[in-house]
Amino acid sequence: MQVTLSRLAPMAVVLAACAIGCPESAAIDIGTAASHRNQRFEAWGSSLAWMGNELGRPTTNPMRRTQIVDMLFDQDNGLGLNFLRYNIGAGQNPAGPAITRPGAAMDGWAPSAPTDISDPSTWGWDWDADQTQRLVLGMAIERGLTQIEAFANSAPWWMTVSQSSRGNPSTGATNLDPDNYGIFGHYLLEVAEHFESNLGVHFHTLAPMNEPGATWWDGSNNQEGMHIPVGGAQSALVREVGQQIIDRGLEMGLGGPEETAIRWSVNSYDNWDATTRGFVSQINTHSYPWGGGSDAADAAALVAYNQSRPEGPKKIYATEFGTGGDSTPLSGGVTLANQITSDLNNLGAAGWTYWQAVEDNNGSNWGLIIAPFDGANNSFDTRRQFYVMKQFSQHIRPGSHILDQADDEVVASYDPRLGATTLVITNDETASVDTRTFNLLDQTVSHSRVIRTSDSEYYQALGGATVSPRGNQVTVSSPASTVTTVQLHHRPNLIQNPGFDLDGAANGASAIPGWQSVGNVAFDTGSDLTGDGSGTGRLETNSAENTGRLFQTSIGDAGADLTGVAFQLSVDLLLQSAGSANYDADAYLALEFYGADDQTLAHASADDFQTLLEPAYGINNDSHTDSAYRTYQSGRFVAPPGARYVRPVIRFDNVGARSSDWSFVDNAYLQQVHPEADAKEWASTGGGDLTDHSKWLTHASVEKNSRLYFGTAITQDAAVTLDAAEAVTGMTFFSDHQYEIAGAGALQVGAIDATALIDVRLGGHGVSVPTELIGATELQVLTDAQIEFSGGFHVSGQRLTKLGAGLVDWSTGFKLNGGVLVTYAADEATLHFGSDAVLDGGLELLLAPGQVLGVGEQFELATYSSLSDTFDTIILPSIPGGYAWRVDYGATALTATVINSVLGGDFNGDGHVDAADYTVWRDNRGAADESALAGAGDGVNGVDGGDYLLWRENFGATTTAQSLPASVPEPTSLMLAGTLGIGLLELRRRQPRKRTRATIAA
Repeated sequence: MQVTLSRLAPMAVVLAACAIGCPESAAIDIGTAASHRNQRFEAWGSSLAWMGNELGRPTTNPMRRTQIVDMLFDQDNGLGLNFLRYNIGAGQNPAGPAITRPGAAMDGWAPSAPTDISDPSTWGWDWDADQTQRLVLGMAIERGLTQIEAFANSAPWWMTVSQSSRGNPSTGATNLDPDNYGIFGHYLLEVAEHFESNLGVHFHTLAPMNEPGATWWDGSNNQEGMHIPVGGAQSALVREVGQQIIDRGLEMGLGGPEETAIRWSVNSYDNWDATTRGFVSQINTHSYPWGGGSDAADAAALVAYNQSRPEGPKKIYATEFGTGGDSTPLSGGVTLANQITSDLNNLGAAGWTYWQAVEDNNGSNWGLIIAPFDGANNSFDTRRQFYVMKQFSQHIRPGSHILDQADDEVVASYDPRLGATTLVITNDETASVDTRTFNLLDQTVSHSRVIRTSDSEYYQALGGATVSPRGNQVTVSSPASTVTTVQLHHRPNLIQNPGFDLDGAANGASAIPGWQSVGNVAFDTGSDLTGDGSGTGRLETNSAENTGRLFQTSIGDAGADLTGVAFQLSVDLLLQSAGSANYDADAYLALEFYGADDQTLAHASADDFQTLLEPAYGINNDSHTDSAYRTYQSGRFVAPPGARYVRPVIRFDNVGARSSDWSFVDNAYLQQVHPEADAKEWASTGGGDLTDHSKWLTHASVEKNSRLYFGTAITQDAAVTLDAAEAVTGMTFFSDHQYEIAGAGALQVGAIDATALIDVRLGGHGVSVPTELIGATELQVLTDAQIEFSGGFHVSGQRLTKLGAGLVDWSTGFKLNGGVLVTYAADEATLHFGSDAVLDGGLELLLAPGQVLGVGEQFELATYSSLSDTFDTIILPSIPGGYAWRVDYGATALTATVINSVLGGDFNGDGHVDAADYTVWRDNRGAADESALAGAGDGVNGVDGGDYLLWRENFGATTTAQSLPASVPEPTSLMLAGTLGIGLLELRRRQPRKRTRATIAA
């Protein structure tokens, strides 16, 4: 969705020519409409397990731990991982053999053998266990982790046949006694409920087995592992755990079979009966090539089998893969890219998980990041696999749709929240350059980025793609052994002069077209990224204590309400690094929001909306450093109430020892976006029961599961039924298709210690069940979006604030019983009432920061077809003496108009226009001047018919109150005098302003 602002840069087409002689291939069609969409992608992840156990140790260097967690889970500039597999540890028999593999000795939650295995009260629960893994889990949730799966490598050692969580020495024999299946299920679910009830952490799914069909769990592996034979044994365990989940009423699904390879998962799943498969909500499979295979044919076999089952197809997650078998980091990166590409295209994976993002530096090629698992972790090394993973995970975001297209070396996706198409291209050849042309069937390109990882490039920004003049064709060259990401943005770039063209200005200039600067910054052509010599922004980070900022103004319109609209700023940034003189400043991408004058800040501080750029995202902690352009982006910042203008800012400060040279910025892009879901998200493609947990993608934070997000999962208009009372702390609607919440139930909206938010971002939606506010609430509807409450809407003493330029329609059953309804001034009302509305409370009108009023300016406060009640009070902004508000209950609209404070027609000066004033006019009719009319005449031609018409027009009005009294005189016209000093609100005389309607498009 996109708000059209008053200043839009023309489409920038950046040409990056292919080397002469590049082979050409047939053009590839890319469509983003529903008919071209495959699965909706949900999650990028990692297992926590040993990595969490090691990074969470008290002896670990806290700075290194924070850097690594930022690199993995920062949603803006890290990998953006939003999913973790949390390992419910088994613990190991104190009698041995011990697990000595670094990081792999996991705490058990019932570590000692109980006196009575059948009595869980004797199990000696240790609810302080696993503090290491839990510490990292909490840090990940703080950074945007939204989904967790709990998984087990083994049952507690004292439940196993061998009395060891390392496995059963009898090759191929199960290590879990069938008599203990129920006991093991109880163990897992007690831990899950402890996290839910006591730690505020929710597991979306539970996988009770991990690679159960593998026969190498024979005790020789220095880690937890448990063989469960394929067929009846696995089925029995799945049924037991699944039934216990149902019996406990948990909002948690069951995942499996978690076999080593896709081919093995097909075999195991096929050997479960229909009843067993019915307990499974999600098919989880690993994608290793060992012990079978995980290629395109294997993926197609699992998909076909899944689609053919009478119990219905399940969502598929690829839950484990690693590159330990590759000899070099680059080969590992290409292998990683190939497997991700196959799993997304052929397996239809809705989630993709690396085994462990951080591994011990033991000489293997596992891990995206290598760190010494020595209890201190004072250093780390970023591998090529990290950058390759980022080529996918930072650009194919959760909520994107994987697109159907013809090239098996390309993953294409469309992100409706970002309004962008992403192409990730892997060239696994060792010599040839591949050139591809993509035809965009239903989109055009307004801005593009090309990013590459190779033997010499680390997620390096290369400028824009080669885009045809019409913007509907893109050509990309991929050198040998590379992974290339092309991001094609379809919404306008709001930045003027995004390439920093100096336009004749000298190097070192402090201002160029569109851009202004303050402090130790300038513009020059020395390190232009695009290669066309147009220029760059220069950040002088090479001198201690330097500071500066680049920014643009006037992006917006005084009449376009940006409240609730989200924006994101992205740039290509070169941070200088040269051994001992590395970049060490703090750089920020920030947005500032201003009111109607583009000068008054619409929020408390200019630092409220900023993203710190960590150089660790692009530079290894160890000896490897480089100086290259990389793409960075700000958070997705939502404009605060009253915002009319947005100002992009690139700034830096806190230079320490200084870098070896200046840092540079190029290729700036500011666009409208929508925030990613941070709530329980509707995941069904159609309607269903609101209380059916299988329809939802639940959040890692228990608290956030009381917020409901209705997004783009549905493929048609959908009815979500509610047949009981449901309390929520917020709802978001973001879909071109309509959601309708209907049924015999009721909604309660509110939070105990916070303001609830109903956020309607895209489309028209309906709520036909009774809705009651139980706390302060903001009802935000963006431009051209709409929501109708047709089942009744009750406000009893709360403060309800309407935000945004879209319409809320209380078509029937609106009841204000005390409290206040707050709305912002607008030419066209964003509130509509049915004829039965009960308005026993207040209405408060707010102005945007810096908003300038003019005499005669009129605002619609609400519309209606008819109205049988009026507000007890109407609270209007104070205005300077000499001016006043006039409030009118018209035939179809409630309006407030700025007028001169002398009340026309009040000829006796008593503050009321009534019959007594008619007598004054009649007695003085024909007088040559209006001195007898208390200054309330029309000011021309003495006392005449014009004064009579003025009296008749204002009959019933008064100037004696600041707010509307309980009873309204007829005709329904009321004027409210203002008292605010002129210094706070300038008034100017002008004609009533014309409505500037912001437009929204997907």
